Amino acid sequence: GAVVLLGGDLAPKAGKFATDACCQLLALAVKQLELLAHPLLLFFVLLCLLGVHRKRGQGLCGVGIVSYPIALQKIMDGIINHKLKCNPMTLEGKAVSLADRIAYINHDIDDAIVGGFITKDDIPKHLSEVLGETSRERINTMLFSIQRESDGKDKVEMEKGIAEATMELRSFLFERVYNDKTFRTEETRADRMLTALYEYYMKTPDALPDFYKNRLDKDGIDTVLSDYISGMSDVYAVKTFTEIFIPKNWKN
Repeated sequence: GAVVLLGGDLAPKAGKFATDACCQLLALAVKQLELLAHPLLLFFVLLCLLGVHRKRGQGLCGVGIVSYPIALQKIMDGIINHKLKCNPMTLEGKAVSLADRIAYINHDIDDAIVGGFITKDDIPKHLSEVLGETSRERINTMLFSIQRESDGKDKVEMEKGIAEATMELRSFLFERVYNDKTFRTEETRADRMLTALYEYYMKTPDALPDFYKNRLDKDGIDTVLSDYISGMSDVYAVKTFTEIFIPKNWKN
């Protein structure tokens, strides 16, 4: 389950890294995957992360994996088919697919509110009445719905009403956030910010915090920078970028 979750989370992001510097952020994941016992597992997970099997307009759904050992089939199936339109073969894969959806919907709502793209009052009232007013309430509603609908059964699903409300909330995000031109512009700026941070620390590794600087000889600069930058919160990344690149008299 953990491997499926890791691969499923990183796979759609891999294709978004447009620069060599951003691609280095995958190094940490690669380093961790090297610890997996089966070399074929590492190989095929990396194929998914890098999008080797992608088909135009189809994402990763439907990739043939039946020739692989059954354990690998289940893991690869969970990674490949974690998307909404796909159907994982195992209950673990179905659970990961739902968990991914619950996490990104609620996390992205919080980020959109903090970023000023929407307000709490913009969320349709009937959805808040069904799912809850806050991310904590919505997550609880969705999780307990899965428990009630799936307990003791050979399936992992939400109750019909909760599932429909969740999908409507997802559609709201696409309409008001994901497809918004301002959001796309901010995403491009964020990519440039992370690239600038990576290139800065690559040239001046002595500027790294001591914890990461002390790991340079052992782990190498690529792994250390991937670890450091990928672990930054949005707020911390902006704060660090501002301290490095913005003249003090211009900050206000």
